[in-house]
Amino acid sequence: MTEHTSSQELEAARARLETALSGLAQGVVTTREALNSAASITNEKVQLAERVAKLEAENLKLHEQIAAYALQTPSADIERQLTTVQEEKASLEQNYKLLKTKYADLLEAQETPKPVDINLSAQIEMQRMKKMLEEMQAEKEMIKAELDKAIANLDPLAGDV
Repeated sequence: MTEHTSSQELEAARARLETALSGLAQGVVTTREALNSAASITNEKVQLAERVAKLEAENLKLHEQIAAYALQTPSADIERQLTTVQEEKASLEQNYKLLKTKYADLLEAQETPKPVDINLSAQIEMQRMKKMLEEMQAEKEMIKAELDKAIANLDPLAGDV
């Protein structure tokens, strides 16, 4: 009966250990996914900001070209070029507005902190995970000690059989 009880204790300890390890592994995967998602969102935000800056520069360049053309005497070629530039400007302004809207939507949709805060929150999360890992390691060592104690108690009994 003692051997059966010890076997049950060992099985229960093994089950607790497997549950703890599974929980730890799931926590690591969840954290990794969250960090990857935050990095992806940050990259998207940076790319959109760069595109908005490029469009603003192009828009300024077109305004300067239009001002230069306005100062020249009109000719058929210049009129055609001006029409082309105005069409390009309208297209760029439309793209600029679209990008600005997407950028604003991305900022609103983003629930994670700014890139600096992402690093800070990632560090805090890593510290929390390290603490959890240390606690689980301590629990693992305690379970191991209990198992070793149970095995040590069973060894003399097994020798008598």
